[in-house]
Amino acid sequence: MNIEDVHGVRVMLLDADGPTISGAADTADLLGNAWFEHIGVVAVPVQRLAPEFFRPGTGVAGEIARKAAGYRVTLAVVGDLAGVDRSDALSDFVAESNSGEHVWFYDDAAALRDRLSSAVAPG
Repeated sequence: MNIEDVHGVRVMLLDADGPTISGAADTADLLGNAWFEHIGVVAVPVQRLAPEFFRPGTGVAGEIARKAAGYRVTLAVVGDLAGVDRSDALSDFVAESNSGEHVWFYDDAAALRDRLSSAVAPG
């Protein structure tokens, strides 16, 4: 895990290796700790999320999104989704999430940094 300041936002970048985040309890622990440390964005590598997160109908993605909103911390899923079965529902969720505040999807940390740069840029 690494914490860095990106354009005035504290970002926690999780390592690719580590425990799988599979539901509300894992998310509550992660986001609760992030909130306590004044983290604005938690960047989670795709491989750290349980496969159920990417399967519409399981409710896992919605559950995690609600936790992020409750803690007022953005969860950024970082990595290539090529290995994930991309249904229309998942593609819609990714597009909708990226226009919101609580869950974002980016191919890499550089794209996340770009988003944060444009979010705080003047005018």
